[in-house]
Amino acid sequence: MSRSWKSGPLPPERKRGRAMVVIAALLAGSAGVWIACGPISEPIDFAFSVLDTSYDSLPETGDQVLYKYRSATIKADSAIRALLNARIPVNEAWEPAQDVCAAAGDPIGPRFTVLIDDPDSRLESRGFEPGNGIRACTTRVRRYLIQRSFF
Repeated sequence: MSRSWKSGPLPPERKRGRAMVVIAALLAGSAGVWIACGPISEPIDFAFSVLDTSYDSLPETGDQVLYKYRSATIKADSAIRALLNARIPVNEAWEPAQDVCAAAGDPIGPRFTVLIDDPDSRLESRGFEPGNGIRACTTRVRRYLIQRSFF
């Protein structure tokens, strides 16, 4: 006569077998997550403050490197967060808030710009190219000052 799960408790060898299946499934699932996502690194700790300023008040960049976003529109806070999550060391960012570039005949217009210490080719795969996207015809600029605790 064969036993079914309804007829009473399982014998010890069947309990061990089920436990092994559950453990194997958990290990396979967690290994799959680790392989798919890679190891989890330390969380990013950063904050930024925003200043509304004029083009003339922007700092000289010195040895820092400027990269401008290729497109005219971007969500600045999301872009900063994505760059920092990719461990790209952004020091500050400039977002055009008001400009007269189009009225002055500029077909390109101002662009969101980030400042970093050294050239980083990873920015190019994220839609940035070398250069300053804030032009003299940009009358108001949002300046994002970033405080980070990595690098």
